Amino acid sequence: MLSFFPSRRDASALYTDLQAALRLSLSHIFDEVVSPDTVATEIRKTIGGDRPLGALAFALNECLIQAVDRSKASIDIIVAAAANTDRLVKKPDLIVAPYTQENEHPFINHLIYSDCKSPYAQLTEDEAKVVKELVRSSLEKVQLIVPEYKQEFDVFIERIVLHRDDSVISSSSFFSFGNIYLNSCLIEANWVSFFDKLIHEAAHHYLFALCAFDKIIKNDPGRLFESPLREDARPIDGVFHQAFVVCRLMHAMKKVATSPRVELEFRDDAHQLFLEYRESLSEAVSTLEEHAKFTKRGKMIFNSIQRALNEYSEDRSSG
Repeated sequence: MLSFFPSRRDASALYTDLQAALRLSLSHIFDEVVSPDTVATEIRKTIGGDRPLGALAFALNECLIQAVDRSKASIDIIVAAAANTDRLVKKPDLIVAPYTQENEHPFINHLIYSDCKSPYAQLTEDEAKVVKELVRSSLEKVQLIVPEYKQEFDVFIERIVLHRDDSVISSSSFFSFGNIYLNSCLIEANWVSFFDKLIHEAAHHYLFALCAFDKIIKNDPGRLFESPLREDARPIDGVFHQAFVVCRLMHAMKKVATSPRVELEFRDDAHQLFLEYRESLSEAVSTLEEHAKFTKRGKMIFNSIQRALNEYSEDRSSG
């Protein structure tokens, strides 16, 4: 079982295992769905080597759609997803770049338009410059203040895409694994806001990877419950995802709030966020304790969340 804060070795092993599993899944689906023509041959060739998880996951998703309804998916998109994203043996430095319609990764462009309420808008050159600097500053703070999270950015995150879309502030998806999408509405905020969103989305990536191998929750997904950070009710699995993310945010903000390396005004901001996250987590944990039916792995992860909440609740200096 990986720890709540995986070592770089654990995170790298998880990434490699997930690559192999996705390649195997793709191969099986190709055999069932794609006719044995030159296109299918090209697809099989492209998944033979190392590919970013986002490319493999997106290609898998397109194949599943193809299997259900051939009118909704394009073999060309699958080829682009699997073939157009070569991964170096050594992971390249994380890229922070504005969204453009001529994105070098076609599968990201497709995902954005199919996943969001409205197409993402491009940033102006001046906006992009400001946001990129804030993101870089926030990533430096991750290394400085919460180094236990840094390996997740080193292993899982390949690109931070900057955009403008009123429907979402930050987002990520298993089918765009490795990519974090940040709204430039944060441009007026300080680095703590970007730090918060980056930690949030990296946590989703870690749990995406864990959930790809093992079922976490056994509950009926049709029943909905209140969840922290969300106004809409969610299945209990969604409550668990939010609890996992909020727990890690609580830990990170406590570290910021008590770090002598952080300016006092930012420590105050972080402390307020810490208190809010602790309260939200307490509500989520109560819901999960009452209603969740965990698998063995799910119970192990949930126990670590409970321990973290108890630790910070008992710490008198926390409140």
